[in-house]
Amino acid sequence: AAGERIDTLVVSGHFWQDLGTPEAYLTAHSRLLQGESPALARYFGPLADPLVGPGGVIEAGAKFGGGVSLGAQVRIGAGAHLRRTVVWERAIIDPGVELEDCIVASGVRVDCSARGKVLA
Repeated sequence: AAGERIDTLVVSGHFWQDLGTPEAYLTAHSRLLQGESPALARYFGPLADPLVGPGGVIEAGAKFGGGVSLGAQVRIGAGAHLRRTVVWERAIIDPGVELEDCIVASGVRVDCSARGKVLA
């Protein structure tokens, strides 16, 4: 559309980030958990890190290194260690598994450690 006009509008007080890559998706979650969107706080209240969805189970000794979001009915096994990882609903992370910079899809069972992976 050569010659067409393009306009922009600056909106302040809101959160936006491109989510086109796994890295960007993880960064967005980390930013939200760090409270970078005060506008969302009025809808969701303060967010905890890790953010644990309804029915989530975290077994004894599991550790979280920041930037962790767990969906509904997720189970994190004893001694597991998650850092900058998003786990979708009904996924299971086996005991002792270490995940960093990972996205775990719905219903997936993770039985070995991983870094920088989309586990589906």
